[in-house]
Amino acid sequence: FHRGSDKMPITFLLLAVQAAAAAGGLGEKESGSNEAAADAATCEGPTDDQCGVYIAPSSIPGAGMGLYSAFAHAIGDTIGYPDINFPQVNKRRSVTDHYEWDDSSMASTFEGRIVSNLAPGFGMLANGHYELDNVALTRLPAWGDAGLHRSSSPSAGAFTLMYNVTAEATAAIPAGSEIFLNYGRAYFQARPEYKGKVFSAAEFEFADRLNTNLAAFADKHASGITSEVESKTMKLVQDMLSVIPDLVESTKLVPNSLTEVKRVATVGTARNQFPDSIRSLQWLKDNGWCADNLKAGISTKPARGRGAFATRPIREGDIVAVSPVLHLFESQLEFDIDIGHDESAQNEERATRRKQLTYNYSFGHPDSSLVLFPYAPLVGFINHDPDDANIEVRWADDEVQPEWWREGKKGDVISGDAEEYGGTGMMIEYVASRDIGAGEEVTLNYGYQWEAAWKDHVAKWTPVPNSEGYMNAKKFNDAESEKAVRTVEEQVAQPYPSNVVTACYVEWWRDYNEFEDIGEDGASDNTEEIHFEWDGEDGDELVLGFYSVRPCLVLERTEGGGDKNDRDLYTVQILNRPRQHEESKVEAFEKVIASKVPRK
Repeated sequence: FHRGSDKMPITFLLLAVQAAAAAGGLGEKESGSNEAAADAATCEGPTDDQCGVYIAPSSIPGAGMGLYSAFAHAIGDTIGYPDINFPQVNKRRSVTDHYEWDDSSMASTFEGRIVSNLAPGFGMLANGHYELDNVALTRLPAWGDAGLHRSSSPSAGAFTLMYNVTAEATAAIPAGSEIFLNYGRAYFQARPEYKGKVFSAAEFEFADRLNTNLAAFADKHASGITSEVESKTMKLVQDMLSVIPDLVESTKLVPNSLTEVKRVATVGTARNQFPDSIRSLQWLKDNGWCADNLKAGISTKPARGRGAFATRPIREGDIVAVSPVLHLFESQLEFDIDIGHDESAQNEERATRRKQLTYNYSFGHPDSSLVLFPYAPLVGFINHDPDDANIEVRWADDEVQPEWWREGKKGDVISGDAEEYGGTGMMIEYVASRDIGAGEEVTLNYGYQWEAAWKDHVAKWTPVPNSEGYMNAKKFNDAESEKAVRTVEEQVAQPYPSNVVTACYVEWWRDYNEFEDIGEDGASDNTEEIHFEWDGEDGDELVLGFYSVRPCLVLERTEGGGDKNDRDLYTVQILNRPRQHEESKVEAFEKVIASKVPRK
């Protein structure tokens, strides 16, 4: 990679095509008849020319870039536009470890033995705060192959099937506010600069009430409060709190002066830790970049699947998107389909080795093992066009690059990262190479080497054997939604397709020390049968959340009238999902059976 004169385009090619599904990699799923509706849903968002979401330096020191909302939002509002998700199978350790969502968060549990997810845009770029969180990824990804079936399209498997990941406001968001997810308190607890500054929700709540009451006291008695009275009042408050163990930490959230108390009471104690987390619109324009110039939809050329479309007119030379990139190395994006996570025993047989799907969305160079993965909102939808591309990619200005970039230490830092996890911090820009109309598809020329690799792939491509009748699991489930689920006995004569398993939404947790006759080897002389009744309700998120899905065997079916809704009820034997939690794991000597389980 190089940057020559000012605003010189990056010399790059998008990394070689890897048709995972066509090669028997990730299993396909799609949303069937709902796929068009899901694509239509991606058109939601700001309707005028004012940018609604900005990328700008985070208010959290050391956190790099973050996302900000230019508009005020109420709880339940959709923020920005839905994006894609990448399931990672049996991945190796890398910088992506710090950006991942678990399998249940993105409904990808059954995509492999060990699965994690990268959700660009809000799922990777939004920073987290355990008390100021105001957004959540509330809509699980839709699944769809955009009409490119594995039996007929060389494009099948070359792009992620998971899309429509949606960010939704979980709290009132003031205009100019930084967007925060809730990643928990671990990030702050692990950083020395936050020692003694990490508080519980109860401590924030108590401090907020106390500051509000003190501010009201100050206003009521303003004429009689001298500096001496103020000093004695604040000392009394601190002394009182310091002798109550549960409130000691809260003293750190109460200012030493009533003037400061009144200010903090207005903004809140949590917000006071990061006062710059609400910015003016002018600051966002001066220090950030618009992050909602793109939205997703079906490409104007069907063979490309989904694409990125301009949400507003963009002039030649204007920045369409700015993106931070993760820098990794090709080996960190490899996985072995047989051995998986055990790096010490990696099989040298290349026939069993694959690249993660994120490889297809990364920039690289034929003479380098370095890989750049951009993760700004919607940039993953930008397709290749060798003839009529309307954007180019270049390095962002030096002043927004990492300090080691500006000091000319790129080679040393990046080569050092090869021994570790890779890294982050570098920024690229997507720039309009001509005027782009609102609603026009935004495309990029990936480079002549990519073009040659794609043509070679198409020339050599053959469909997976017996793929003509293939129906992915999601579409199959939709087609079977009104039919009874087959029991184990019924599946002997009429088996489900090999890519389909029966799964149940059930919660089962082991009672502490339930079995006392388990030997040291974890085995029992006899199989223990454990029976329980399913007790979830249609609106019970605890039971019906995807994290409670686990494989199951259908043993019996009671048809009609089994419950108040006259649904079929099932007796099932629950099994373990990959990496089942120890407290809910079924041991080899156990048989756990749930009864009265309805069809979801």
